[in-house]
Amino acid sequence: MNPISKSEPSQAELILQAMVASVPDIFFAKDNQGRYVLLNKAAANWLNLTAEQVIGQTDEDLFPAETAQRIKAEDSRVLQSETPYRFEEEIMHQGQVRSLHTTKIVWRDSSGQPKGIIGISRDITEQKRTAQALQQSEEINQAILSALPDLIIRMDAEGTYLDVKVGNFPLSRLSETKIGENVRDVLPPAAAEKRLEMVAKALSTRTMQCIEFSTEVDGKTCWREVRMIPLSDREVIMSVRDFTKLNRAKLALAEALHKEQVIRKEAERANQVKDEFLTVISHELRTPLNPILGWASLLKRGNLSEDKVEKAIETIERNAKLQTQLIDDLLDIARMLRGKVTLEAKPVSLNRTITQALETVQLAAKSKALSIETQLAQEVLVRGDSVRLQQIVWNLLSNAVKFTPENGQISVRLFTVDHRACIQVSDTGVGIRLEFLPYVFERFRQENSTLTRQFGGLGLGLAIVRQLCELHGGTVSVASKGENAGTTFTVQLPLIESATTLEGEPAEPLPESLERVHILVVDDNSDARDILTTILQEKQATVTQVASSVECLQQLDYEVPDLIICDIGLPEINGYELMKYIRQRTAEKGGQVRAIALSAYAGEKYQRQAIAAGFQSYLTKPIEIVSLIRTVQTVLKEPF
Repeated sequence: MNPISKSEPSQAELILQAMVASVPDIFFAKDNQGRYVLLNKAAANWLNLTAEQVIGQTDEDLFPAETAQRIKAEDSRVLQSETPYRFEEEIMHQGQVRSLHTTKIVWRDSSGQPKGIIGISRDITEQKRTAQALQQSEEINQAILSALPDLIIRMDAEGTYLDVKVGNFPLSRLSETKIGENVRDVLPPAAAEKRLEMVAKALSTRTMQCIEFSTEVDGKTCWREVRMIPLSDREVIMSVRDFTKLNRAKLALAEALHKEQVIRKEAERANQVKDEFLTVISHELRTPLNPILGWASLLKRGNLSEDKVEKAIETIERNAKLQTQLIDDLLDIARMLRGKVTLEAKPVSLNRTITQALETVQLAAKSKALSIETQLAQEVLVRGDSVRLQQIVWNLLSNAVKFTPENGQISVRLFTVDHRACIQVSDTGVGIRLEFLPYVFERFRQENSTLTRQFGGLGLGLAIVRQLCELHGGTVSVASKGENAGTTFTVQLPLIESATTLEGEPAEPLPESLERVHILVVDDNSDARDILTTILQEKQATVTQVASSVECLQQLDYEVPDLIICDIGLPEINGYELMKYIRQRTAEKGGQVRAIALSAYAGEKYQRQAIAAGFQSYLTKPIEIVSLIRTVQTVLKEPF
């Protein structure tokens, strides 16, 4: 230390100097002009100078101007005060901001006059940094705890809560836990004892203990996980996590996966059914072609006896009708899938419907020596489409004949129950396995669709029956006791009380002769033209054939017939367009000639297009001779 006075210091001064030199804090004294007159070693070290270099200097000599001005202002304030001045300050020193805790007092002489100031400063930079780091760490910890979905509790060995951090734990009795409470005060006895067992085991083994459990909260099941982590010999950290949402998500995912597996299996089954159906349809459509082509080839050779010729014709006709029925079934189910089936609802006698359907299957039943027993109530009336109702009964009867072995029995009953008409068809046939009963009315489903199956068909008949029953506001059900135990189908339809006219009554017979009737046949297929011409000429009609729309228009220029029977699928100008051209002509050129559309395109859509184009009627190939002649007679009798 450098004393201010050059005289020998007193003992008191020596003691004071020794004390100042030993103080680890920065100690300094300045006169009224701000010149440093005294500083200890700590101060000199802090300035990175020697005491001799500092004595006599001012703050302007040691610090940047801004810092020096602030220190000078503080010194002035100290000189004007009567009490010590304590404050914290930041000083830029050697390129670093240092934090100081400073105390300054006035230095007075023996007469009480201010001689300057005395100051002592403690460098608290590191302390502040440590405090800031601790505060930041605490803030981070608090942020982490707030982000965690856990309830964090520090507790002692007896289960007393020493600290509680709620975090994002769902609100419940647990999240209201307070410091000082005991686990026994918060949880039911059994749960509290379980927690204390975990505490004891965690402390004794020095390992984390973990359990998962479900509990009821506000009437809902919640899933939680408790972890007990040893902290010291007497304390543990208990974390409680609610993973209800996660568990529900897992359950939802598992359910979704299960549904996906079910859907996949259904899709695989659908694909299998589709493949089986394509195989079956190929088989069923080709099967009747075999006898048709075979017998036709034999007939062409001309070597058959009369009885063989008759058998050939019957076989060809039967198989052609079978193939037509298969195609009709496909078209029917396609229309039903699109919701395009329309019913002409009129009062219908189910007695007559059943009788007509029985006549249709009688020959097939006779060939297998099947007996058909009928029990029909008197005059049961429903409202519906007579053709479609007969289709329902015919399908059920055909099914019974098909699956009943020779010498079997079929029973048909018609009765009423609770304002509903009931048609019941039972047989003593092969029956249905119980596990297949729920699928009987599904499209393309057959109990045995393998190559070894005994019975043909596309698996559409019963699906059509169900669709038609539902369209009539009715139902169909099936019962069977199993294989070889027979089957019973029951149709229920809404009853009506009475009707003045019934659909399906025999129509007035039409004259079959077409003598003096000139018919123009338009078809690009020569075989189709020839068969039509032959049928019509057998009924004494005069027939002219043409192969295109252009030839038809040329023929009309030459002579206007009484009737045109025209194919739709013609080259260049189709049948619809041809008829529109014809309807634009004068009556002398055929503009009002009656016309029947004949096409292999089946469906109500094509029928509506034909009528809109100007045709009076629409027939679908292949044609029935009786249907053709009746349609011709009807169209000729109708006014244009």
